[in-house]
Amino acid sequence: MINYPSFNKLAFNGEKKILVVFICFFLLNILQAVFTPLLNDEAYYWVFSQNMDWGYLDHPPLIAFLIMLSSRVLPGEIGVRLFCVILGSFTFFFLFKIIIKESKAEINCVRIVLLLGGSIFLNLYSFLAIPDTPLLFFGVMFFWFFQKFLKEDKWQNVLALGLVIPLLLYSKYHGILIIGFSVLAYPEILKRKSFYLIFLIALALFTPYIYWLIENDFRTIRFQFLESRSVEFDINNIFSYVGEQFLITGPIILLLFSILYKPENTFQKVLKYNVVGIFIFFLFSTFKGSVYTHWTAIAWLPMLILTYLYMNQKNTISRLIKSLLILNFLIVLVLRLSLIFNWFVIMNINNQNPKLLTETLRRETKLKPLVFQDMYIEPSLFMFYQKQNCFAINNLGHKRTQFNYWAKYEKEVQGKTVNLISPSKLNDSSVEIKIKIKNGGTYFMNMMADFRSCFTTVEVEAMNLNNKINAGKNYTIQYLLKCNLNNEEKEQLNTKGFILILFMINNRTREEYTYRGPLDLCQSGKSELEIVVPAKKGNYRCTFLINNEKYPYLMGFNSKTYYIRVE
Repeated sequence: MINYPSFNKLAFNGEKKILVVFICFFLLNILQAVFTPLLNDEAYYWVFSQNMDWGYLDHPPLIAFLIMLSSRVLPGEIGVRLFCVILGSFTFFFLFKIIIKESKAEINCVRIVLLLGGSIFLNLYSFLAIPDTPLLFFGVMFFWFFQKFLKEDKWQNVLALGLVIPLLLYSKYHGILIIGFSVLAYPEILKRKSFYLIFLIALALFTPYIYWLIENDFRTIRFQFLESRSVEFDINNIFSYVGEQFLITGPIILLLFSILYKPENTFQKVLKYNVVGIFIFFLFSTFKGSVYTHWTAIAWLPMLILTYLYMNQKNTISRLIKSLLILNFLIVLVLRLSLIFNWFVIMNINNQNPKLLTETLRRETKLKPLVFQDMYIEPSLFMFYQKQNCFAINNLGHKRTQFNYWAKYEKEVQGKTVNLISPSKLNDSSVEIKIKIKNGGTYFMNMMADFRSCFTTVEVEAMNLNNKINAGKNYTIQYLLKCNLNNEEKEQLNTKGFILILFMINNRTREEYTYRGPLDLCQSGKSELEIVVPAKKGNYRCTFLINNEKYPYLMGFNSKTYYIRVE
């Protein structure tokens, strides 16, 4: 017979413990956000917030919106991160509550704290102003309300899911995975009329973004699924993915424990489908290109829940596992402290030393406008810390960034003497200043007088670049020039000296081909470019660029990427 008084007391104590842990975690995140300089991509998303739109090249708009709101409340780094700190702390809170609701045995609060506090993703994405932070928050909110919806088909749960789903997708595209695998785990949900009401509410709220995609020629879809990924199989991508995920889900074997756990209800089955499904999905993604380690972060929500349930189900855990839990917790704590005090450099997280970098560039460039080559983090950091706009060009060997679409920054440097900041020497004869940043990168500075470019203001659209063309044959490409410059801007640009280049690369052999033709930026209507198709058959990617003859080393993007088959 159940002893209700003691059960209620336990429940009360459990809620009290959650509140205490939440407050401690929130205060830790506040301190972290105040004293940690902006880490790599945070400044990039801050620039997003200075250019609000319904969508961006590589991400939906929610992170920009959150940064824009928080920057109006507080200055500095905490102003960038404030709302992300709030969301990230509540991610921990609701994950804790789901674990308690699903656990039949008495709650081991210390074990939960060690498990969640030792999660590198849960910690980083509890204060960083990057898309993964709202992704995890709305991910855990999806599971919270989905759990309720499975038990009770109430209008409150329907409305909550209808609101959470679009916010999940506005955070990051990976949110679609937990929606899809949740439905796959419980297909009976398709028989509920309320499911379609959820779908309609979510669709209505997500329509502005869909409209933005259509208006921008599905720019983001092309970038995410075609342009930023290889189309040729490379077994090294598989080994890299498996090795990284094995390492990051240890040393307490989170993934193994979550897979070994046998679900006891429908919701737990949903959680397991998400863990297994997401990791397998990204495993298959390696067949088409590399997969970043943190892309599986969304799977950590159900993985941590199931891992705790597995350990609780076993009632006792070995001394080794206890030691590993503590070790993992301490490692994450040291990592968080290192981000504040810069004890050691972690690639792709804190390898810029932003304050020293931007102060040094400011001093060395003597307040002249800056143009960055093949970078997007450094110009973003410079704009944040030095409050001075700059422009960035990514050559064809690097993937596009949002700087490829911010015309205002390019227009500000036209006709001026600028300092070009590049990651390597431009050529052997160039006169450059080498800048080495302690605990950061190495850069080269080259002064350029009368700088002129049109990578964001002129677009080339191929009219007849067919999917299949014959190898070794002459081919005439018809193209349309779209110029986003008024007469005054054209005069300032001084349109002489620009040439049109078609760049082609073989997907398998990586051989490159370039075709040049004369160009008049003032000319409207259709024009033609004569080429000789490569003799080697295969799949190719093609991109147009408009190059200034004065700067042959600056080759950005002036068209979308075209995919052709040479036969």
